[in-house]
Amino acid sequence: MKTIIYLIYLFIGLFLMTSCLKDECTQTRTYRFYEPVYITQQEFEAPAKFEGIRPMENTGTIFAYGAYIFVNEFQKGVHIIDNHNPASPQSIGFIDIPGNTHFTIKHDILYANKLEDLLAIDISNIHQPRQVSRLDDMFLLNRSQSSDKGILAYYQATEETQKIDCNDYRYGSILFTNDRGIFFDMAAGVLSSQFAEANYAYAANQSSVSQPTLGVGGSMARFTTIDDRLYILSSSVLETVDISNASDPVKMGNISIQFNAETIYPFGENLYIGTTNGMHIYEVSESTLPQHIATTVHLQSCDPVISDGTYAYVTLRGGTECGGFTNQLEAYDLEDQFNPTLIQTYPMDNPHGLTKVGDYLYVCEGNGGWKKIKSNLPSQFKTEYINNDHTAFDVLYTPQSTLLFVGRKGIYQYDISGSKPKLTSEIEFVLP
Repeated sequence: MKTIIYLIYLFIGLFLMTSCLKDECTQTRTYRFYEPVYITQQEFEAPAKFEGIRPMENTGTIFAYGAYIFVNEFQKGVHIIDNHNPASPQSIGFIDIPGNTHFTIKHDILYANKLEDLLAIDISNIHQPRQVSRLDDMFLLNRSQSSDKGILAYYQATEETQKIDCNDYRYGSILFTNDRGIFFDMAAGVLSSQFAEANYAYAANQSSVSQPTLGVGGSMARFTTIDDRLYILSSSVLETVDISNASDPVKMGNISIQFNAETIYPFGENLYIGTTNGMHIYEVSESTLPQHIATTVHLQSCDPVISDGTYAYVTLRGGTECGGFTNQLEAYDLEDQFNPTLIQTYPMDNPHGLTKVGDYLYVCEGNGGWKKIKSNLPSQFKTEYINNDHTAFDVLYTPQSTLLFVGRKGIYQYDISGSKPKLTSEIEFVLP
């Protein structure tokens, strides 16, 4: 009996002690807070408008068009930068497009999504862009979410420090939500949001107009054009739009894409689509939707892809939301377009976007900067220069013969006319 009473008292004591410990247990963490921003139906239906200069905070797609640089402010719109003097690029203004995530440009028309709708914006007067048409319900996966607060346009990111008791359901959580928005633990990293000389030559041959109408996007793009067709990639669908009348686009239809499609790259009459499980090649024509002609399969990973017509170059990045653990550069021989052949793999650290200029590949390594790699296939790849002065996630080659690298803290422009790339200018972001 004494033993039972002793055990009861011991249990009560332990319970009280544990309760006291819990009461005194707290955790201080800094979160990135994503607060939902709503717009009215009237604001959603309103045309895109040109505004004054805004700071760059959370950038996405980048595009070089003539002597100008266009940069997506994720889910908010597009910055316009004058790059006539690459040593001193100057911001011009901002096109306000709530819900915008991707865009491209052809014949002085900027095509961009506004949530599920496609806008056509005339930029022939760079200081007075104006919306000329709109296709409703173009992107079903981007369909707007409505509530009594309005239409969800985007999430505004800020930092917030909180002290959390260990009895709280949020204790120890990397990610949680409440009625205010989404919180992501800063210590866990950053929450993912979800061209080359030869392409200029091809574009010039296809165009009777002058150099300023040539445009080029990075290797992480989801909008692109070939001739009079606009191609738009979602996770599992490839949309085709007729832009023969540039200011009045017409939807032609769509096809399904296997696996989780990430990037789209045009060369010649082909589209190269990078997915988490492989590279897909589609042949395009004026009269029909793109036709699948080949697939290469690789281990699951993130997969940007570019091509120079003779070879396709793919970077595989593992350890991310794409899955897998492979980090390497791959080259495929395209002599037989219907059966691309893997001819070389090259180890990388954390590869992202890439471009090719002459005999050199420029490959972004994320937090590890970027590399200049000699590409004289079928000879072995060789790294000739490493730059780790800044982060680099995507890169493109401009009509001014410079390279633009997009990093975490800014856009970096390099003169590559010499043997060693030279930094000529930097556009800094205002980080939240």
